[in-house]
Amino acid sequence: MVIDTRTRDGMENSLAQLMDISVPELYQYIEAATASALEGQQCFNQNLFDKAMEEFYSNMIEQELPDEMLFFHLSRRLKGSENEISYNLRELLTSNNSFSEFLNTHQITFRKGTGNRIILCFRDRPISLKNTSSTNVCYLRSRLGYNSGREDFCINGFAFRDLLMKNHYTRQLQGCPEILECIERHLRTQGLVKDYEEKSEYYCFTYRFPIERVIFDGKDGLTVEEKQLHLLNQVAYRLYEYSGDSRYLYDLNNPILRLKDDDNASVEYLESIEVVTPDMIE
Repeated sequence: MVIDTRTRDGMENSLAQLMDISVPELYQYIEAATASALEGQQCFNQNLFDKAMEEFYSNMIEQELPDEMLFFHLSRRLKGSENEISYNLRELLTSNNSFSEFLNTHQITFRKGTGNRIILCFRDRPISLKNTSSTNVCYLRSRLGYNSGREDFCINGFAFRDLLMKNHYTRQLQGCPEILECIERHLRTQGLVKDYEEKSEYYCFTYRFPIERVIFDGKDGLTVEEKQLHLLNQVAYRLYEYSGDSRYLYDLNNPILRLKDDDNASVEYLESIEVVTPDMIE
């Protein structure tokens, strides 16, 4: 079972169906939870809201909680490669795929180093990433596993699609991947970024993963049951946000999701692919 987090209607109907109530009744419970979150408080108390909603779930939900969840991944990809597996960064750079083949045409390659490090090579020569104050080097060291214990190779995404085009990350990610910009500056070469932009398109990939594979960013230690409740609470809170004027509602509380650093997103979990054009981004 999955909560449809593509649209407001999808969230309303999914959560109401799970609770075996109508959508108007669902909003009555959300209003009651909101009252609990505001009573005696100087501002909205999210913990009290979640606690009130969880009491409703425990009294009303008799079926199994969602065992899958939607995962919306934004990525600029080479045209024609959108149906390929989505690799974590380590696999993307060091395995044979369309992205690494593109880099090869610019004489840029990567190979696995000691530990989790990824070695950047240009014209078959390893390139030094000696720790300096250079912004480019700091970023590359971070993304290529030089900071032990703080590796960041994972595939990221969002829990909700309804307002995703209003999210500041959506605008930020529409350009060439930052790692390519830093590589071009660090190597003092030209044409890499422009070539990639001309040969690529911006996409929103919708995946449907087993909930145990998904990690809520900043809440790494949640059990499966805790993830299920957290998702329901976040959906209820998003619907609470719609109680105001939705024209002024932005995607400020969209839960950031990720997979494990060594996990890939295979096409068997891919539900849909959407081209994101500049006019769609608000």
